[in-house]
Amino acid sequence: MRSFFLLICLTVVFAAKDYSGFKVLRVKPPDKRAYDFLKSLEYGFNFWKESRGVGHEADILIPGDSHQFLASKLEELGFDIKVMIEDVQLLIDEQMNTNTTSFDYNIYHTMDEITAWMDDMISMHGDMVSKEAFARTYEGRDVYKMKLLDDYNSSRTDNLIDLMEFHVVPVFNVDGYIFTWEEDRMWRKTRKPNEGRVCVGTDPNRNYDNHWGTSGTNDIPCSQAYMGTRACSEIEIQTMQDHILSIRDRVGVFMDVHAYSEYWMYPYGWTMQTANDYEELNAASKVAVDAIESLYGRNYAYGPISIVIYPASGCSADWAYDNAKIKHSYALELRDTGEYGLLLPASEIQPSSEELFVGCEALVRHLKETSVI
Repeated sequence: MRSFFLLICLTVVFAAKDYSGFKVLRVKPPDKRAYDFLKSLEYGFNFWKESRGVGHEADILIPGDSHQFLASKLEELGFDIKVMIEDVQLLIDEQMNTNTTSFDYNIYHTMDEITAWMDDMISMHGDMVSKEAFARTYEGRDVYKMKLLDDYNSSRTDNLIDLMEFHVVPVFNVDGYIFTWEEDRMWRKTRKPNEGRVCVGTDPNRNYDNHWGTSGTNDIPCSQAYMGTRACSEIEIQTMQDHILSIRDRVGVFMDVHAYSEYWMYPYGWTMQTANDYEELNAASKVAVDAIESLYGRNYAYGPISIVIYPASGCSADWAYDNAKIKHSYALELRDTGEYGLLLPASEIQPSSEELFVGCEALVRHLKETSVI
């Protein structure tokens, strides 16, 4: 039986660092001069969403004491400017976890709570699901995946489980996720120190061993999108690659799930050149996004990573497609399109998850109908 490998890389929690007065600006550069200025800001600001060129938007986290000066400069250069979030800390405060006696799917949870939930699933449904530590983090933690077994008897999903074996990684960047709860809500990188640098961590999705550092990368260690010192400099990426390669003959679909923007993408990220399987990947993606739209009307954009969002080398989907030879490799960006961005309200967890499910369901059924699996 072919496997569906689902990697969750979302960053949506809260933490100790105070973001009072911080704003999120959406800006659009009108020309090359403005775009070059925007790129220069990557040295000092946290970009939630990068611009892929002139006329394309970027979302930037701005400290309150920098807002007036920066907004004036952006206006001078002719940028379109929109304040997406007026005060970041207010949204963080709204997401604070309230203790419950059972696992609540409508609030954000700590890593300990997620791990306990996995253990509870094993305890209650050991004949349906299993758990495996398959990777390690820099700080020595295990990265777990859950495998849905093919005798699972849910009336909604039993046919899917008969078609494919699902491997789900609830949290991949475990060190980074814990850090978002304990120190800095907006953290997105790993936690490995960069030798000779003050700034810590690497963007996991710029560190895979596929055209690493060739396009759409960031060599600034303090950037949240830092590509690392070399391909696979992060143990999380090396152990992930090793694991995928060990089971690649069984993997029919690889999917790396992020937030935000509502995109369903496939290779390539490192180049504008289309993948050999472009037509098949595009057709399958359309089936998935049509299913998503039919649920709550959300219109996901779909296409190659480099075209839909921006060029990005060293990303997981390109590596899975080229190196692991998994034809159906995808990169998803879930809700929303920027109203809340990386601070998605907890009330959006369930509908966003439902959209992910129906998209995956439609994809798997399409692959079965077209004899791919």
